[in-house]
Amino acid sequence: MTHWRSLIDRDFLGSHDLVDKAGAPKDFTVQITKVEPKLLKTAQNPKGKRKCVMSLKGASKQYVANVTNCKIIENMYGPNIEGWVGKKITLYQGEVRDPNGGMTIGIKVRPRVPGGAAEEIVSQPVNEERRAEQAKAFGDEAGNGPADNGREPGSDDK
Repeated sequence: MTHWRSLIDRDFLGSHDLVDKAGAPKDFTVQITKVEPKLLKTAQNPKGKRKCVMSLKGASKQYVANVTNCKIIENMYGPNIEGWVGKKITLYQGEVRDPNGGMTIGIKVRPRVPGGAAEEIVSQPVNEERRAEQAKAFGDEAGNGPADNGREPGSDDK
């Protein structure tokens, strides 16, 4: 099954990437290789907001950790991000609050130190044919697909 978010190029890991080969939600244990601040710009925040961005072994996209997930990682490994590098976390799909106060599916971190080996997260491919159909249906001359709702990664940071 193809998740609609796979039709839109994304620079960062999304909950739609956390699926097994059949498209069902799956927990992924990953190893943190880098933690850094990044200024992320969106339509809602054209000047950008500073976010905690992680590189993960076996993932082609970076993960933007919101405050809640950073607190969970802090409880496992301490408050200093340098101590997080080389450590494992388990990511999964779960309900999170969106910027408008509603609920949506996002990435969450399991609040326990995982055992076992780190896994590879295979980013879900963009289906170019369906993307072109969407672009035509939504009147997007550039072929970028439907407009994003402006929600930025990690936007439940309050």
